[in-house]
This record gives sequence, structure tokens and C-alpha cells, in this order.
Amino acid sequence: MKFSLLFLFTTLMQVSAASSYGQKNTITMDVNGVAMSNVFQIIENQTDFHFFYNRNELNLNQKVD
Repeated sequence: MKFSLLFLFTTLMQVSAASSYGQKNTITMDVNGVAMSNVFQIIENQTDFHFFYNRNELNLNQKVD
């Protein structure tokens, strides 16, 4: 009985994860030679997404091709 409930719960969680908010958004950008920080800003302006990162581990001045 407990196994059946666990299996049912796990299955329902998989179904809800497939239709989550982040999976429905599509972003199209044409950026060449733009800094990574600007790309993050463009995405944040067009969507409700926000990026969290450690500035010591990410080069924000790196250009995107």
C-alpha cells in the first residue's frame, strides 16, 4: 500500500514538472559580440527570469558569438 502511494505520488510529480512555467517560454535573440552581462539583462527584461551567479566564477565581460 505504501509503495503504491509512493509510486502514484512520484508519477504525479513527473507530470507536473513537464508542464512547468519555465518550459513554456521561448526567447529568440540575435547577439554577436555582446557581453554576457548584457545577454542576462536582455533575458531579464523580456521575461520574469532572474539570474543569480557568483561574479568570481563567471566572466561577465566575455563576448557571446
